Amino acid sequence: MELKKFDVSLRTGTGKNVNNRLRAGGLCPGIVYGKKKQEIMVKFDPNNLVKFLDPAKKRNTYFEISVDGAESEKVIIRDASIDSLSGEILHVDFLRMEPTDRIDVTIPFILKGRSEGQKLGGKLRQIIRELPINCEVSKIPELIDYDISPLKIDTVTRIEDLPLPEGLQIELNPRQAVLMISGLKAEKTETEGEEEI
Repeated sequence: MELKKFDVSLRTGTGKNVNNRLRAGGLCPGIVYGKKKQEIMVKFDPNNLVKFLDPAKKRNTYFEISVDGAESEKVIIRDASIDSLSGEILHVDFLRMEPTDRIDVTIPFILKGRSEGQKLGGKLRQIIRELPINCEVSKIPELIDYDISPLKIDTVTRIEDLPLPEGLQIELNPRQAVLMISGLKAEKTETEGEEEI
């Protein structure tokens, strides 16, 4: 498979002061590691990285990285340090991975349509909005969506009910509920219970 290539530069020197000078100059420190190869310290423009990443997959983008124009390596962002106040990227770890290597990532879980139960006055409750999955790094989906159109009142959908792409595993108990559509009676009972407390 052909991957987009992101260019970085070799970084010399380590330590807090060196990294702070890099950031003051608009650059971000990072490291490329994995596959029992030598770690490579790199620097890059963090704004260019944000623009480069797949807008849907973001940190789950699988791509190639080239250090000073040398032979590129396939990587994924394994970790990123972000300033909680400014949102500035402080450091990025790039992990070397082959296309068939498996990885744990988290992706959005999106509901599609309007259920039959909702049309009859039922209430939809989405319990899970993100799913921890394990799959080949080259096959990370943007999201998992689920069509709720046929679901009726008093329906509970669980992990085991979700149709999944081949080779993808959800790292949750198969009996874990992901959404439910409750009827008016159930809602009234819940309300009555709340009033009694």
